[in-house]
Amino acid sequence: MTTATALATGLSFFKERGGTFTDLIGRVPDGAVQTLKLLSSSPASAPGVSS
Repeated sequence: MTTATALATGLSFFKERGGTFTDLIGRVPDGAVQTLKLLSSSPASAPGVSS
């Protein structure tokens, strides 16, 4: 499942949760991109968990 969220600030976030890994991608208004890959079974990648 892939989810994309665009905020009024111009930030965009994309999430793709697979069986093994969850990929997170963030894009700022100037186009710079940051990525993060987490194990899908990790408590840190559970819905509603923030760090």
